[in-house]
Amino acid sequence: MRSTPLYTRVVCLTFAILFAWIGVFANIGSAAAYNGAAARQYADQWWNSVNTGAPHYYINATSYGEINDCTNYVSQALYAGGLTEIFTGNGADQDAWWWDSPDYADSWIRAMVPPSTPPSQGSGLVNHAYRYIDWRFKPQLYWTGLKVGDFYSYDSVGPPTSGPATHSRIVTELRNEEGTLIPYANQHTPNRYHVRYDQHWAYGVATVWKIHVCSSNGNCNP
Repeated sequence: MRSTPLYTRVVCLTFAILFAWIGVFANIGSAAAYNGAAARQYADQWWNSVNTGAPHYYINATSYGEINDCTNYVSQALYAGGLTEIFTGNGADQDAWWWDSPDYADSWIRAMVPPSTPPSQGSGLVNHAYRYIDWRFKPQLYWTGLKVGDFYSYDSVGPPTSGPATHSRIVTELRNEEGTLIPYANQHTPNRYHVRYDQHWAYGVATVWKIHVCSSNGNCNP
């Protein structure tokens, strides 16, 4: 039997190394993907209580001087699902989204400040989402675009004083209702578990921001 030519062995070895590295990067990309099921698991675990343990120390953050941790709770679930923090150490940084006890960015605890449709300035989780379209988030026109682990924020006051989003929920279930998958969600302040997306809204709520969460490498989950 003839021996394999040296150049053939070199080519084979080169391709073997190349495919090995492709596998490594593929695993990295997979590991970096946002996991909606993990976000839901966290949201279900803490829907009726406050997580004050490791790795972060979460408190009932206040918003405008009132005890209100609805967006704080949603942010915790998003973090548990693998959404990476953008840490600056400056809570007023409009692009930031992070928690570092006892400090936090506005985007971590507030739905949206100030009013803007679509958001173009100010802080808050909705504004943060619109700043990172096609990388971290994809706003949805319809409820059918939301998946488990996504979130939505809305104006809980409604007309005639409608303005910025004031409340946030995280999608924890999709139920088939007459052939259409309808989102159900969890929330804090007050605490609710797997309620229909529009349950307990104030009458005449005008504006809702529906946000699909993408992987940290810019690829949205199906």
